[in-house]
Amino acid sequence: MDRQLPPTTGYTSILQNVGATRNTGVELALSAVFAQDWHGLRWNVDANLAANRNRIVSLYGQKKDDVGNGWFIGQPIGVFYDYQFGGIWQIQDSISGAAQVYGRRPGQIRIVDQNGDGKIDQNDRVILGTSFPRWTGSATTRLDWKGIDASVMAVVRLGFMVHDELYTSQSTLAGRYNNVSVDYWTPTNPRTRNRAPTPPRRTRTSRRAGYEEGSFVRIRTLTVGYTIPGDHLGWMRARSLRIYATALDPFLFTKFRGIDPESRTDPGVPSYRTLMMGVTLGI
Repeated sequence: MDRQLPPTTGYTSILQNVGATRNTGVELALSAVFAQDWHGLRWNVDANLAANRNRIVSLYGQKKDDVGNGWFIGQPIGVFYDYQFGGIWQIQDSISGAAQVYGRRPGQIRIVDQNGDGKIDQNDRVILGTSFPRWTGSATTRLDWKGIDASVMAVVRLGFMVHDELYTSQSTLAGRYNNVSVDYWTPTNPRTRNRAPTPPRRTRTSRRAGYEEGSFVRIRTLTVGYTIPGDHLGWMRARSLRIYATALDPFLFTKFRGIDPESRTDPGVPSYRTLMMGVTLGI
C-alpha cells in the first residue's frame, strides 16, 4: 500500500507491505424457466446476488489504527473518515446561543460535536461509510413469442456511500465563480443542505455536505426484436432476418442527488443513454 509520510521528510508516500486483510463473501445464482413453448411463448429469468466483506485485521504487526491513512482495524480498506454534517445553523440557534458556542452564525455548516466538548476538532471525525457496496446483483429476463423477442437486464448495487464532489469542491458557493445551481440558505429560505454563499476567504472554515447513500437500480440493457423466417424472405434466400432495437442504460432508479452514483468518489461523467438499431441476416 502507499503509506503516507509527513511532507517534511521530502516524500509524501512510500510503497510498503503494511498489514493483512481478510475477505469473505457469498454469491447466489438462480435460473428459472417460467414458460417453455406455452402457446408459442418462452420465458426465462437468470439472477445473481453477491456480497463481499473486506476487513483490515492487522497493521504494522499489531492491531492499531492508522488514522492518517484512513485505515482502521475491522473496517474495509477505503472508508470515508470525516466530520459528520449536521445541517445548517439557523437563526433560532443564534438566538439561543447554541451557534455562538462553536463560533458559528446562521447559514453556516453545522458539524456534529461527537464528544460534546463544545469545540470542533480532529477528535470529532468519524467513519461515515465506505464505497464498497454491501450487495451487488443483476437479473436478466427474456421473452420469445412467435418471432417477437424482448429482453431486459438490470443491475443493482446496495448499501454504499458516495462522496459527491460535484456539490463540494466543484460548487464553492463563494465569490463570483461558476457554481452548480443549488437551493442555498437565506433568512427567508432556511434550507438544511446548502449553506449561505460567503466571500472566498471564509470558505475554508466550513465543510459542505458531500456524503450520500449511493444505492441504485439501473436498467443496463433493454432489447426488442422481430425475426422474419426464411420462407417469408423470397428472393433474399436467407434463413432469417432479425430487426432489433437496443437501449443501453436507459433508466436509473436512485435517491442519489448527484450526476451518477456509479461515478463513485468524484464528479465523474454520467453513463450515456444509447439507442442502437440493427439488422441481423442469417445466411
